[in-house]
Amino acid sequence: GNFPYFVDMGNCGGALITPDTVLTAAHCGDFTGRTLIIGGMTRGKVEGKAEVRFCEKYAKHPVYKNPDHPDVWNPNSEDYDYALCFLSYPVFIDQTRVRLEINTDNNNPAPNEDLTVMGMGNIESGVGNPDDRLKDVIVPALDNEKCNGRHYYMNAITDQMICAGFDDGRYDSCKGDSGGPVVKRVQQTNGKFIDYHIGVASIGAACGTK
Repeated sequence: GNFPYFVDMGNCGGALITPDTVLTAAHCGDFTGRTLIIGGMTRGKVEGKAEVRFCEKYAKHPVYKNPDHPDVWNPNSEDYDYALCFLSYPVFIDQTRVRLEINTDNNNPAPNEDLTVMGMGNIESGVGNPDDRLKDVIVPALDNEKCNGRHYYMNAITDQMICAGFDDGRYDSCKGDSGGPVVKRVQQTNGKFIDYHIGVASIGAACGTK
């Protein structure tokens, strides 16, 4: 019940942002007609309170990798790397412990604030297969200017993106975590949590690279 909104999409992750809508990364590809597991904890398995649905309709951001928008399109960037899957029918998840909300504050997160990223991807860069179990890690938000100053991003970080990670590497998202939600968890006075959906896992320099 820690991340009831997480969606197992096989090779990627996603988040249930309304009862019939999943937000993921556009670079994960078209999921039309494919099976999704809402609330999945082990890749491909329906266990606990997990439920199966089909992606009935898929829509990626109209600007993503679209040269018809030369004013904003950057071929060296994963700008606008967002997509939606509209489900075959709704899922009403248990929100008694945690509720997901879309972030609407452009000042959120501030640099160095803790963010949580989750997924079923690899646990080491370039090594082995995905771990298959849902995992999460806390990483600090980074200033975009600082992130762009690192040689491996080559100014590919735009105003539509956020950066997160440790200066010395340590923990990170990895291959197979794409599309998974990046959230800022805020505890409420009643002990419950609101997870503000800040963004989706999109690009990175290997996994845990300094």
